[in-house]
Amino acid sequence: MNNIYFRHICLLILFLFAYLPLISQVNFTLDLKTADSLEQLLPNADGKEKVDILNGISFSLIRHNSDKSDSTASLAIKLADDIGYKEGLAKAYFSKGTSDYIKGDFIESITLLYDALVLYEEIADTNMIIETYYQIGAISFFSLTDLEEGLRCIQKCIDYAKASGLTHWVSQMYSSYQYCYSMAGDNENALKYLDMYTQYAKNMSVERLEEAMVIAA
Repeated sequence: MNNIYFRHICLLILFLFAYLPLISQVNFTLDLKTADSLEQLLPNADGKEKVDILNGISFSLIRHNSDKSDSTASLAIKLADDIGYKEGLAKAYFSKGTSDYIKGDFIESITLLYDALVLYEEIADTNMIIETYYQIGAISFFSLTDLEEGLRCIQKCIDYAKASGLTHWVSQMYSSYQYCYSMAGDNENALKYLDMYTQYAKNMSVERLEEAMVIAA
């Protein structure tokens, strides 16, 4: 095994450990304290404020209490739709779509996430457009085994990220390309995108990346 190939393998292993949690799905942490605090505000809230609170509760519980997260997001969807609050409706669709994904209802999840995507595009929320494409891509690849759709979503993320100068997203998407191709057994493209990732990331000051590259070297 030559040194160049060995270094590719070392980098591949390191980046898989570093980025696997990001590639598989959007990460949400359990925050019961925040959820409880927000619930105390609900009785006196209405309109957009109430939608924002409901969405906050749903996000806080999304990974660890998907049933309550789902029901809370449903309330937010109804209220946001009634008052014509696009931003709140988009976030509620995203929350419920992600909750349905965690519960295993992949088709409904994809449908809701595309509903969210339409609204995020209308209000030009670039970061959430990327987040939503990323989530759709993850579901398509991991749960529906649709490599083509997964890769299409990754490319859409790159296009939006480059247009907006969001370098951290571009870097992460090249890593996602590498991972998807690696999982699909396409080692040639996996190494191609690993090279693209490392070349692009060289200009970024990321402590974890720099440490990984030093170890691999």
